[in-house]
Amino acid sequence: MAATVIHTIGPAAAVVITGLGLAACAVSTAGGPAPLSVADAVDQVDPGTEVEVRAVLVTEDGVPYLCDYVLESQPQQCADPSVELRGAPLDELDLEAADGERAGEVTLRVVLDGGIAEYVATR
Repeated sequence: MAATVIHTIGPAAAVVITGLGLAACAVSTAGGPAPLSVADAVDQVDPGTEVEVRAVLVTEDGVPYLCDYVLESQPQQCADPSVELRGAPLDELDLEAADGERAGEVTLRVVLDGGIAEYVATR
């Protein structure tokens, strides 16, 4: 499910953000806890803890990031908060390529530590 969010940055400027409607993902089909958004994982999970996240994966200059929303730009860029993703098999994920970058919705198990998400597995 796609959503568009407009954030006002002052009296004359606004940033349009598009991305997943992650609030709709409240129940896990696997019977375990539902995947967290990137914002919830960053806020609620202790560093070094493995967690399942549902996110948008976007590469920026070839570096993959996970976020909940992307800025409406070409190429796409992650909105904050975002975490750099390391060790993920990008060629095995269902990502679309445009302008030399990749993007797509993913559900991954990662270990969060600061602004880094270390890939563990794909759901």
